[in-house]
Amino acid sequence: MSDLRAFFTLVGRDAIFWLGALGLGCLSIFLVAITQPHAPTVGYVDAFILVTLAYPALAGWLAGALILELQNCTFTWVLPGVPRKVSRGFFVFGAITIFIVVGLVTLQDSPYDPIVLGALGLASYCLGANFFDPGKWYGSWIAVLLTLALVFSTNTVGEMAFSHPGSTALVALAAAAFFSHGLMRLSTFRKGPSRLATPLPGAFFLQRSQRLERRKQALLKSSPRGWKLGYLGENPWKWVRAGVHETYGPLTLRVVGKAIASTWVLWLLIGIHAWTEGWSEGKGASFWEAVGKTVFDVLFRSPHVPAFGEKGPYAMVVFVIAALGAMLCLRAPASPNSGVLYPLSRRAFARVAFRGAQVETAIYFLAITFGFLLVGLGAGALLGYETRLDFLPFFMRPLMATMVLLPLLQFGRLRLRSQQRQADQNGFLLVAGGIIGFVTLVSIWTYFAPQIFRTTRVEIVAFLVLLVTSRLLYWVVVKRHFASADLA
Repeated sequence: MSDLRAFFTLVGRDAIFWLGALGLGCLSIFLVAITQPHAPTVGYVDAFILVTLAYPALAGWLAGALILELQNCTFTWVLPGVPRKVSRGFFVFGAITIFIVVGLVTLQDSPYDPIVLGALGLASYCLGANFFDPGKWYGSWIAVLLTLALVFSTNTVGEMAFSHPGSTALVALAAAAFFSHGLMRLSTFRKGPSRLATPLPGAFFLQRSQRLERRKQALLKSSPRGWKLGYLGENPWKWVRAGVHETYGPLTLRVVGKAIASTWVLWLLIGIHAWTEGWSEGKGASFWEAVGKTVFDVLFRSPHVPAFGEKGPYAMVVFVIAALGAMLCLRAPASPNSGVLYPLSRRAFARVAFRGAQVETAIYFLAITFGFLLVGLGAGALLGYETRLDFLPFFMRPLMATMVLLPLLQFGRLRLRSQQRQADQNGFLLVAGGIIGFVTLVSIWTYFAPQIFRTTRVEIVAFLVLLVTSRLLYWVVVKRHFASADLA
């Protein structure tokens, strides 16, 4: 803790790189969307101020997550001078980010003083670090809402920065001091181990994730009861049911809400597309009407209804469906943890793992199919479209590709969960690479399937044949894996 290595060792991990790259891509898409010439936001969004605020806020979010993780460790607060020493790395990381962002904005002939932009960037960076609020639970919501308010009032901020640069810089520096002080106080570090904090993906060992789940259960006001089976024996279906209960617990509205919330990126892009397309080219459509048309178009791409807009977020539908399948497979398997010893023979454990994989595939298929059908057909009915399903809805194609290819990830999960690699933080790199490759394969399938299969009937038959073949191959591989997995 004597120099900058304490903070930058955390920054150098694979999890930060991949989360930063993903956040940078999503943020860039969002900024491009709301600064288009025909976008309804262009009249009151200052692109120079928006970029100056947005990218430092993303960097602050990552830095705040690292500090929260450090605070959550049991004895961090007793280290001598820990807030002061961590703050050095925190502010150096922010200064590097702000220098790059302000430099690029200045090169684009910005009318603002670079010093004022730097002060605004610093305030945004410290505000973003409080997205994981170290104090009260509502602090993170206040930080997020304040950031959104700044995004849609950048013209006002720009006018103040141009007409009163000195005052604007002082206010921004005061805001930065206020937000950073709350994050770096010794009392905040002291309370860190007693707070329930969600670990940064890939940053915690499996044992710490299990500790988090136990603490969540302990904080529940009531203990839901949904398990009534006694001795399981070697019945594979009973063990699969135990695995489903171990992973999902009783089915509650909270579980359903989390599943819906996991698709927020898709609905955000649908809202942006509806907003921009509904107001462009004289369409004059209301926002909710444009949302309904966008939802129906991107989910179904019906040949009986004209497309809404030039380029809908079809690619995001493919990405969300494939990514949901991958995350369900890797993070919520419907089978007991293969890295834990159970009173099962190797062949019995292989049967349980195989059948659990089929159960999670079925859960995924039914949830996506009924969810998207309900949303898409509901949007079409509200718009007065005739309910017709004499064509293959667009979302079904990436869904079929995901189901055929899921055994690739399911076998990779077996390998990771049954080896010591699960406790290696570099294992996150393998997981991220696997998900990226999986999404790429699903995207390729979705693009080329209409060119390879000339009719819907042929495509469905080919899907069923490939689905059965992939499951048979997976069964062979699973048996071979469990024949010697406990000897590795």
